[in-house]
Amino acid sequence: MLYVDSLRPHQSLSQYVIRQLLQLFRGKVDDNGKLQVNLVPSTPQPSRYDCSVYAVAYATELALNNAPARQAPFYTQQMRGHLERCLESGELEQFPRMTPDSMGDNARLPDSPMATLVLKCCSDCVL
Repeated sequence: MLYVDSLRPHQSLSQYVIRQLLQLFRGKVDDNGKLQVNLVPSTPQPSRYDCSVYAVAYATELALNNAPARQAPFYTQQMRGHLERCLESGELEQFPRMTPDSMGDNARLPDSPMATLVLKCCSDCVL
């Protein structure tokens, strides 16, 4: 299972999120109460109002079978216009990503590759 959080990409999973994942994917929890989750490095969204655009962008990456890890950040200023064009044309296209030239002196890929976590059900967790 892949997990992407563009609102808080550099924070660890909260207990609330862990509990939600364990409950939502209880069919994937093994006999020891563990669930394997792959954390995908993501482009930080600039505000809490951009969540839907980022969710569509990452869903598009998966639908187009693009590897989610270690990619250049999305070009944030172009995302809404790109989504609008895709919806109008009825065509799914990869969202624009920054190039090293557009990233300037801070050009780099996400700090870490995709990480795998094993979440454990706690004693008060109801699945």
